[in-house]
Order: sequence, then structure tokens, then C-alpha cells
Amino acid sequence: MSPKIKLEEIISLHSIIKSAWLRYEWLDDAQAEAETKYHEVVERQQQLMHELAKWAVLEGIAGADDHLPMLDPVAFGITMSRLLEKNNETKSRGQNLP
Repeated sequence: MSPKIKLEEIISLHSIIKSAWLRYEWLDDAQAEAETKYHEVVERQQQLMHELAKWAVLEGIAGADDHLPMLDPVAFGITMSRLLEKNNETKSRGQNLP
């Protein structure tokens, strides 16, 4: 291989390496941003769950016997939906009484 071809390849490889490194830095920044956003969203979700649980207890919708799964947002949502539905049914029955 001639020195000119080797030099061209060196320059070409440098460009590829530089481009790959820039993509790596961009991905690293994007990952850090995604992790930050993830933690913000999880924190907000937990805050809302605690606020809703507190409200439900204060309003008498959830009681001491009701288990609110605070570590599982999906189970929390299902449980809270059932409690709210049960509360609405109880209120509806109470309004229909003479």
C-alpha cells in the first residue's frame, strides 16, 4: 500500500472515529437527560399517590382496613378506583333513601 493511500485511510478513519465519538457523547447526554426526566416523573407520581391516599383517608373513602399499595402505582390505581367506585355507590344508595 502506498504512503498516499495510507495517509488517506488515516484521515478517513480519524473522521469516522471523531463522528462516532460525537454520537457517543450525544447518546451519553441523552441518556443522562432521560434518567433525570425519569426520576422527576417517578417523584411526581409518588407525590400524587400520597396526596390522593391522604385525601381518601381524610374523606373516609379509605380506612384502616384498606391496603393502599404505595410501592406499586398500577395496583394503587386499581385499588383506589375500586374504593372510589364503592364510595360513589354508597353515596348513590344513601341519596335514594327517603
